[in-house]
This record gives sequence, C-alpha cells and structure tokens, in this order.
Amino acid sequence: MRKYFKCPYLDNNDILITDCLNGCHHKDENGIEDRCSSELYLRECAAEREWKNKPSVTQLISGTRESYLKLKYDYSIDLYNQVYKIIGTRGHKKLEIQGKYNKINALIEEQLEYKDITGKIDYLECTKEDKLILIDHKTTGVWKIKKAIGMTTVDIPIIDKEGYPVLYKSGNKKGQQHTKKKNIIDASCVDIEDWILQLNMYRIMLEAMNYPIYKMKIEIFNRENKRYSLQCGIDKTQYKIDIPRVDDKELLDFFLNKKEKLLHAVNNDIIPELCNDKENWKGKKCKEYCEVADVCFKLGDNPHLKDYMQVKDDSNFMGEDFTEDPF
Repeated sequence: MRKYFKCPYLDNNDILITDCLNGCHHKDENGIEDRCSSELYLRECAAEREWKNKPSVTQLISGTRESYLKLKYDYSIDLYNQVYKIIGTRGHKKLEIQGKYNKINALIEEQLEYKDITGKIDYLECTKEDKLILIDHKTTGVWKIKKAIGMTTVDIPIIDKEGYPVLYKSGNKKGQQHTKKKNIIDASCVDIEDWILQLNMYRIMLEAMNYPIYKMKIEIFNRENKRYSLQCGIDKTQYKIDIPRVDDKELLDFFLNKKEKLLHAVNNDIIPELCNDKENWKGKKCKEYCEVADVCFKLGDNPHLKDYMQVKDDSNFMGEDFTEDPF
C-alpha cells in the first residue's frame, strides 16, 4: 500500500503520508507552513483503490508480482513522478463533467463488475443510429503514441540531383551510401496489446449487461509540447485509433487465470514469480517506471534491478501513464 511520500524537504527520504497530510514540518521565512505541493495535489497522489478481494482489469494486466507488492507491502512514491498521472486523471474528470453537464446520451465513468473482476469505463457513446461505441481516453507521451500508430524510423538512401547515390568519400564508411532518418507508419510495428486487453474486457463486461458494442476506440491526447512532438515525428495533439475485437474465450481465460494467481498469492502470502518480459518491458519498467521497484529490489531475485540504485539516482522520469487510472 502507498504509505510514504519521498519528501523533497528531507532529501527525498520517506515521510509517512498521514504525517505529511496532517501538516508540513517545513516553514517559510516567517515561520508559516510551506508545503512542497498543494494539499489537493498531495491527496490526489495518496489516493488508491480500496482492495476488496476483487482485482481490477488494470491490476490483472500488470504483472502479478507488481500488483501483489502494491497490495501487500508498504511502499513510497515520488511526488514528482505522479505529475502525468494526475494530468490524465484530471482530464478524465473534466470530460466526465462536460458529458453530464450537456446531458450526452452515454454512459460516463461507469463502474463495472464481471466474474469478480472490476473495471471502470471512460465513455460509452450512442450514435444517432443507436450503435454503441466504447471509448477510452489516454493522456500519454510521444513514445507511447508512436507505438500506438506503428511509427518507426528507417534509413533512407540519399541521392544527388542527377539521381546518383551520395557516397562517403573518407573515413570508415568510405564508399558507402549516405542515408537519412525518416519516420514511417508500419502496421506490423503497432504495439497496443494492453489497450486491446483492457477495452475488450470492458466490452465483455458491458455485453453481459446487454450493451452490444459496435466498436471500440482509444482517444489519445498528446501531453508533449509541439516542438518536441514534431522532432519525434508526431504532428497531432490528438489521435483516435480503433481497437480490434478478440476472441472472448481466450480473453476470459487470460483474465481469470491472472485473477486466480493474484488472489492465491494475496490470500496465502506467497510472493509471485517475477513479472515476465512483456509485463516489465524487458526490464525497462523495473528500472525506471515501477512504483514498487524498491520493494522488489529488496527481495533480491530481480536481475533487472542489479544496478537499481544507480539507475534510480540517475533517473529524471516524470511518470509515464502506463497503467491508466486504477479507479
């Protein structure tokens, strides 16, 4: 459970969240309480879903060990690593308010449950033709956007005005052709498996409630500034992509198996095996993104965390929106 903040006034050492919220020890030049962040932001960072022995869709998409450690162990969070998550959550709430204010014909932020698995949809839209479209909103950076649309970088040979190849005239590449980098869209490079799992599970939950889903879509909001986005080949602030339908039986087998593993571990105090390469992004998530990496590191069996403390000290990460809103 989230129990500590890494306090910037204590050289990023831990402070109990309850102590922090009860009042900051840091004072300004006049002896007045001077928080590092607003109390509203701090409480938003501290909030987490109450565990009722019914895992959420996003908990089951994550590695079983990660979800287990978050439920069974006290851990600390870096306040500054929560920024993008808060932006995403606030964006969801703004859209929810807009929908209710305009009385849009839709289900908005609806809580679901099916086979003791919980979930919360962003938006179920009804078209004028009475077709239901399930839409999920994601606020993320260009790295995730490029994966979502299948953008990859390739080397393009350079030719001169006469159509001849431009060659290196000296050095180790002498005689080889000059190339330049170019971003292209390649459908085979699309990587949105977590989103496919998430929305299809929501679809099954809704269809069990007699809501026949016509289509599923992800609406992506680019959080990066325009200059950086363009440098990375991303020229839009918003993308909308279709999510394919997958086989119901295979999907349910996946989620029910993950649910059984998590509940068995939690209820019997058994530490699950390491997250697999897909779940931990071949170790990248362990080193830079996982909130319970400190705990996992102390267990001593994660090879990705061998040099964890050095990686941790060198990291300036601001909080990738990789699991979405757990509520």
